[in-house]
Amino acid sequence: MPLDKDMADILERMARANVPDYPEMGAVLAREFIDKNLPVIDVRPLPVHQVQDIQVDGWQGASLNARLYTPREASWTAPLPVLLWFHGGGFTVGSITSYDAVCRMLCVTGDVAVLSIDYRLAPEAKFPTAAMDAYTSYQWLRAHAADYGLDSNKIIIGGDSAGGTLSAATCLMARDAGLPQPLLQLLVYPGTCGYGETSAYQEYALGYRLTKPIIDWFFGNYLNSDDDRRDVRFAPLYAESHANLAPAWIAIAEYDPLADDGRLYAKKLQESGVAAQCVQYDGVIHGFLTMGGVIARTHELHADMAEAIQTALQ
Repeated sequence: MPLDKDMADILERMARANVPDYPEMGAVLAREFIDKNLPVIDVRPLPVHQVQDIQVDGWQGASLNARLYTPREASWTAPLPVLLWFHGGGFTVGSITSYDAVCRMLCVTGDVAVLSIDYRLAPEAKFPTAAMDAYTSYQWLRAHAADYGLDSNKIIIGGDSAGGTLSAATCLMARDAGLPQPLLQLLVYPGTCGYGETSAYQEYALGYRLTKPIIDWFFGNYLNSDDDRRDVRFAPLYAESHANLAPAWIAIAEYDPLADDGRLYAKKLQESGVAAQCVQYDGVIHGFLTMGGVIARTHELHADMAEAIQTALQ
């Protein structure tokens, strides 16, 4: 279908503003730009019961900043289910600050605690640092959930874009290590392929905010060489097996170079006997999860994510 009217208006306003692309800004300025400007177009932050800034274990002994949102008081007899959330940003940008509104929304509408992880970013931290930080934070959460009133048997893993990649990769690593799977993989337009070989990648490579030059810059920052593109921690679609993984709820945007990544991953899971649902949102682009202040269609995605969380917890 044609671009959503709100979406088309935003793209036009972005073009008129003549804001430099992320590669022109460089990683440091791009991060500052996103932390400052993403909240302007996102939904208004919702009040939650409590927000705590804590430290969790990362890969190779690193200490990672994390933010824990809780929807209500927990007790030892009624620990809270928890969503382990990994933000998007091409492994290069994004933070727990820029995703604060999204995490508050998921906490309130999903009635679930949300643990948002500030995994380390490229180019300072190259592959596989982000993937291993994500996996290690899952291990940490399973071991320390009770310390924060959380239920280690009711964990959901989710994220958008690169965060969706990290979520899928974490489930694969957990399965291969013999760790329990989460209740659900909540994947919003995840990257799952390593080479941009899909039709969507070619069709929407230019003109829709996430462009091929920006993707190339992200991957150039994160990867050490082309050999990393085959690694399932970067491209989960290439795993030898997708059996015995958590069920998946996958959202894709119509005008997104990563749209086929989500479709193909859902198909691969289904063929392996894993329950997987893929929902396409027509007329919108990659990144619309965090545009709820200006894109009405985003609220449909928010409601569907909350329903997927609640269904998994039931």
